Amino acid sequence: GLSREMSLDEDFILETISNPSEETFEEFILKSIPFVLTDVATQWPAFEAWKDPEYLIEKIGKKTKIPLRTHFVKVHAEQMKSIREKTAANNMKIHSEWLGETANITFEEFLDHWKRGKPWSKEEDLKEEFYYLASLPISKHFPALGEDVIVPNYPQSQKKSGNLWIGNQGQVTPVHFDFSTGDPGMDGLHAVLKGSKKFKLFDPSYNSSFIPKKNLWGKFHQAIVDVDGLPDEKEFPEYKKAKYIEILLKEGEILFIPKLWWHHVTTLEPSISVNFWFQHLGSEKLKLTKHWCVIEEYLKSVESMDISLEKMKNVLQFLTHKNLSEKEVEHYIKNKYEFMLLPQFIETFAHSTKAPYIASKEATEFGRELCDKVLDWIQKRKK
Repeated sequence: GLSREMSLDEDFILETISNPSEETFEEFILKSIPFVLTDVATQWPAFEAWKDPEYLIEKIGKKTKIPLRTHFVKVHAEQMKSIREKTAANNMKIHSEWLGETANITFEEFLDHWKRGKPWSKEEDLKEEFYYLASLPISKHFPALGEDVIVPNYPQSQKKSGNLWIGNQGQVTPVHFDFSTGDPGMDGLHAVLKGSKKFKLFDPSYNSSFIPKKNLWGKFHQAIVDVDGLPDEKEFPEYKKAKYIEILLKEGEILFIPKLWWHHVTTLEPSISVNFWFQHLGSEKLKLTKHWCVIEEYLKSVESMDISLEKMKNVLQFLTHKNLSEKEVEHYIKNKYEFMLLPQFIETFAHSTKAPYIASKEATEFGRELCDKVLDWIQKRKK
């Protein structure tokens, strides 16, 4: 509706830079500002080669089975039902299928489906199979395609390969930011090699408290959304205050998505893209200043999270490397602050500083400072 369009951030001016130098790129990372890179992806062999479906089939193999996403509407409905009925904690499997359930089919069958170019819609999704090839690591699933992509400097120096996306008109990736326990927030690049996409980007320093989040461990970076991938303003009136930047990303362009920025993606026509994630100490340090609000929201999510006995047992085992009794696990579920005060939980906030390409005296000092700030916050809340 109109009110959603009203939330567009009118003041923002998106910069487009042709083949930026590393110094220029770093300025955007340090300021946490998105921009578009041109004349980079157009130089990759993939830019021409991947426009030919026959080439992709030859490289990947007709009969190669790949895990795809399907039945998004059905899965989304089950997720929403579990959130509303507060049964989500005992039904984490459905929440791991974020973009739909997994279907393993041959690459040839998928490409035939994709080439038909039938637009995705809620109605059609319920009637027939739609497939979305979403975020599959190239090095693992499509090693033969690796040589067609020139990995940009930052991910390349961190030995991170790209992830492949192939989708049809109308397919969406719901509002989220890129985050995992091992990598608590990553800077990203999204390159469109064929087709075009529309991105909505939400600056976390402004929007952090307006976006409704799943209160499930490992899902705090995912918003609670309608089937269009955006939160419902009626259900979550706070979301009305949110402001986003809308970006049309065209063929051959790359978008820089700063660390911890919420984003929503719509495929506008049959598209092929590659995304990369990487770490940067400069953007990590923003967690002490303008992105502290994201850490605070994360801590509030942990404070109020719904978690099953089985899941908490796994989390505690992962963090402490100990096998705790059922009674001990229940104790941590009932006493969230005791869980949050575990040194191993607090240390997760400094996980990125342990990576060999980030590790340094400066990184260690930052990690300590952030963990102290987290500890201080938890102790104050506990009172």
